[in-house]
Amino acid sequence: MEIASSDRAMQRELEDDLGVHPPADQIILQTREAIADATFFDEEDFSTNFDYDSGAYALVAKNFGKLVLANAWVDVIKLSLELMRDGSMQAAASDEADMTSDIEDCLRPAIKAIANSDLPNQVILDWCDKMKLADKIGCICVKELVSLRKSRS
Repeated sequence: MEIASSDRAMQRELEDDLGVHPPADQIILQTREAIADATFFDEEDFSTNFDYDSGAYALVAKNFGKLVLANAWVDVIKLSLELMRDGSMQAAASDEADMTSDIEDCLRPAIKAIANSDLPNQVILDWCDKMKLADKIGCICVKELVSLRKSRS
């Protein structure tokens, strides 16, 4: 684990292989780091079909599930906004936006969980509006967010 700590992708694989379960505060940090890893792109690759870290996107999705089970709604809301902002920026920079489906795979379960939560309507409506503004390409989970907004209005 010490050796893997310098390489987050290796650390993720090792934790999965060994069944390591970090504490709640580490899940939030790990998710934030995974969002940064997943959405990273080199500006020199702008408008090309560049590689991205699909394993980091998978960890984001997995950790969103853990946070939902823990009813950590504040964290789910903050992290989903980060993912929407940074992920859609990455998709806008790519010529084919291949990562859009990975972003949606992370966000759809979070949207569904928030829809079924006991959060106040205004919190959900505000979150939907912020998600729409954070989407730099205007097409990530639009159907789900519009439907959620309509159901809560």
